[in-house]
Amino acid sequence: MRNRSDPWLLSSSNVVTLIGSPGGGCSRPFISLSSGRWCGRNPSRPGCCAASFTANPRRAAGESTRVDSLEWENRFQFTETASRPYEIGLLFEVQRATRSGEGLELRYGPLLQTQWGRVQGNLNLLFERRLRAETQRPTEFGYQWQLRVHRASGLDVGAQGFGEVGRWDRWAPRAEQSHILGPAAFARLGSDADDPAVEAALLVGTGGAAPRARLRMQALVPF
Repeated sequence: MRNRSDPWLLSSSNVVTLIGSPGGGCSRPFISLSSGRWCGRNPSRPGCCAASFTANPRRAAGESTRVDSLEWENRFQFTETASRPYEIGLLFEVQRATRSGEGLELRYGPLLQTQWGRVQGNLNLLFERRLRAETQRPTEFGYQWQLRVHRASGLDVGAQGFGEVGRWDRWAPRAEQSHILGPAAFARLGSDADDPAVEAALLVGTGGAAPRARLRMQALVPF
């Protein structure tokens, strides 16, 4: 599994997203370019969905940048915004690698959101499975969480965390799992909900197979 862009339940409509995840030496994707929009007139109503298409460039040491994979993502919202103290959604994503033999990769699972006063909490429980690949592997499980404190100034603060534990029905030993977490900041460049927004988080690994540190940056640009 991969710690990719966070599919939080509620998102701005009509956005282009840039996600940076630099790593030393860099065979991992370092930027993802995503374009998507809500389907339906009102994204706060139950039954609506958001669809997006993503291209993941990749650059290995000494090589030129190339497209590593293509993704199609759908997020469904089943509850009406603000009608309950919680929100429930579902993610379904298909990824196709450009390299031969990689097959198709499916990612799916529930997206959960709740609110405690000014604090918003998100928890995503995601499963990942590979199909038609030369090397088969069992379904794996990972999670994503976020806490965000909304402030009147428009500069919100919080924290994010991502984890991968291996097989969904038989977790890997602690030394082979990956867990990263750290502080995050969120800013909207304007007073309107459709104005551009930026997010940044400094994530630190907690041992095992996790990277020592990772800087995640995301820009949401309406068009």
